Amino acid sequence: MLLSVVMAPDFEAPHTYHVDVQHAINTLDYVEMVALSEMYERWALTSETLDGSYRTKLIQWSVDYEAIADACGLGWRALEPDDPIGLIPFIAAIEARAVGLYELEAAILRGDL
Repeated sequence: MLLSVVMAPDFEAPHTYHVDVQHAINTLDYVEMVALSEMYERWALTSETLDGSYRTKLIQWSVDYEAIADACGLGWRALEPDDPIGLIPFIAAIEARAVGLYELEAAILRGDL
Protein backbone atom coordinates (compact mmCIF):
# COMPACT_ATOMS: atom_id res chain seq x y z
CA MET A 1 0.00 0.00 0.00
CA LEU A 2 1.37 3.40 -0.90
CA LEU A 3 2.02 5.98 1.80
CA SER A 4 0.11 8.65 -0.10
CA VAL A 5 -3.01 6.48 -0.11
CA VAL A 6 -3.23 6.00 3.64
CA MET A 7 -1.43 8.92 5.22
CA ALA A 8 -2.51 12.51 5.54
CA PRO A 9 -1.71 14.61 2.44
CA ASP A 10 0.92 16.56 4.41
CA PHE A 11 2.62 13.39 5.75
CA GLU A 12 6.34 13.54 5.17
CA ALA A 13 8.21 10.26 5.53
CA PRO A 14 11.21 10.74 7.80
CA HIS A 15 14.77 10.16 6.64
CA THR A 16 16.04 6.85 8.01
CA TYR A 17 19.44 5.21 8.13
CA HIS A 18 18.44 1.54 8.12
CA VAL A 19 14.71 1.06 8.68
CA ASP A 20 12.32 0.78 5.72
CA VAL A 21 9.66 3.39 6.52
CA GLN A 22 6.92 1.72 4.47
CA HIS A 23 7.53 -1.68 6.06
CA ALA A 24 7.49 -0.19 9.57
CA ILE A 25 4.25 1.68 8.89
CA ASN A 26 2.66 -1.45 7.45
CA THR A 27 3.67 -3.85 10.20
CA LEU A 28 4.12 -1.91 13.46
CA ASP A 29 1.85 0.05 15.77
CA TYR A 30 3.07 3.31 17.31
CA VAL A 31 3.90 1.71 20.66
CA GLU A 32 5.82 -1.09 18.95
CA MET A 33 7.99 1.43 17.10
CA VAL A 34 8.63 3.28 20.37
CA ALA A 35 9.46 -0.01 22.10
CA LEU A 36 11.98 -0.95 19.41
CA SER A 37 13.54 2.51 19.58
CA GLU A 38 13.97 2.26 23.34
CA MET A 39 15.26 -1.32 23.14
CA TYR A 40 17.94 -0.48 20.57
CA GLU A 41 19.00 2.58 22.55
CA ARG A 42 19.21 0.54 25.76
CA TRP A 43 21.35 -2.09 24.04
CA ALA A 44 23.67 0.57 22.59
CA LEU A 45 24.14 2.28 25.95
CA THR A 46 24.39 -0.72 28.26
CA SER A 47 26.10 -3.54 26.38
CA GLU A 48 29.73 -3.89 27.36
CA THR A 49 30.67 -6.13 24.43
CA LEU A 50 29.76 -3.95 21.45
CA ASP A 51 32.29 -2.01 19.43
CA GLY A 52 31.69 1.62 18.48
CA SER A 53 30.51 0.78 14.97
CA TYR A 54 27.77 -1.55 16.19
CA ARG A 55 26.72 0.91 18.91
CA THR A 56 26.33 3.55 16.20
CA LYS A 57 24.12 1.26 14.12
CA LEU A 58 21.92 0.51 17.15
CA ILE A 59 21.53 4.23 17.84
CA GLN A 60 20.64 4.80 14.18
CA TRP A 61 17.96 2.07 14.33
CA SER A 62 16.66 3.67 17.52
CA VAL A 63 16.47 7.10 15.87
CA ASP A 64 14.80 5.58 12.78
CA TYR A 65 11.99 3.94 14.74
CA GLU A 66 11.52 7.03 16.91
CA ALA A 67 11.23 9.26 13.84
CA ILE A 68 8.73 6.96 12.14
CA ALA A 69 6.65 6.69 15.32
CA ASP A 70 6.66 10.49 15.70
CA ALA A 71 5.60 10.91 12.06
CA CYS A 72 2.73 8.42 12.45
CA GLY A 73 1.60 9.74 15.82
CA LEU A 74 0.15 8.36 19.02
CA GLY A 75 -2.53 5.77 18.36
CA TRP A 76 -1.10 4.63 15.01
CA ARG A 77 -2.04 1.06 14.05
CA ALA A 78 -0.16 -1.08 11.54
CA LEU A 79 -1.73 -0.96 8.09
CA GLU A 80 -0.95 -4.54 7.09
CA PRO A 81 0.12 -6.57 10.13
CA ASP A 82 2.10 -9.69 9.24
CA ASP A 83 0.13 -12.94 9.36
CA PRO A 84 1.78 -14.91 10.77
CA ILE A 85 3.56 -12.24 12.76
CA GLY A 86 7.10 -11.46 11.61
CA LEU A 87 10.14 -11.47 13.89
CA ILE A 88 10.46 -7.69 14.30
CA PRO A 89 6.75 -7.12 15.13
CA PHE A 90 6.91 -10.12 17.49
CA ILE A 91 9.92 -8.71 19.37
CA ALA A 92 8.37 -5.23 19.34
CA ALA A 93 5.11 -6.50 20.87
CA ILE A 94 6.97 -8.40 23.60
CA GLU A 95 9.05 -5.34 24.43
CA ALA A 96 6.00 -3.03 24.42
CA ARG A 97 4.11 -5.37 26.77
CA ALA A 98 7.14 -5.78 29.05
CA VAL A 99 7.44 -2.05 29.67
CA GLY A 100 3.71 -1.30 29.71
CA LEU A 101 3.53 0.85 26.58
CA TYR A 102 0.14 -0.48 25.42
CA GLU A 103 -1.44 0.49 28.74
CA LEU A 104 0.28 3.87 28.75
CA GLU A 105 -0.93 4.64 25.22
CA ALA A 106 -4.49 3.61 26.11
CA ALA A 107 -4.46 5.87 29.19
CA ILE A 108 -3.19 8.82 27.16
CA LEU A 109 -5.78 8.29 24.42
CA ARG A 110 -8.56 8.07 27.05
CA GLY A 111 -7.33 11.34 28.54
CA ASP A 112 -6.41 9.75 31.86
CA LEU A 113 -2.90 11.23 31.75
